[in-house]
Amino acid sequence: MDAYTFGAIFGSLAVGILCGLIPYKLGQKHNKKNWGIAGLVTCIFGGFMLGMILAIPMAGIFSAIILVSKE
Repeated sequence: MDAYTFGAIFGSLAVGILCGLIPYKLGQKHNKKNWGIAGLVTCIFGGFMLGMILAIPMAGIFSAIILVSKE
């Protein structure tokens, strides 16, 4: 594996993890841990597939779901 491929894979996963931490922490704060974990996994997968283009909207969508469904 060359350096460019390693950088692309590592960067896309890092973006997915960093964006996914937002709904994960929000889910823990509002007792919606399942939604938080689903947001984290979806952001990691989206970050791996399309990078920031998909990871940021997924974080926003799952954060909105958590905030709307809080009691």
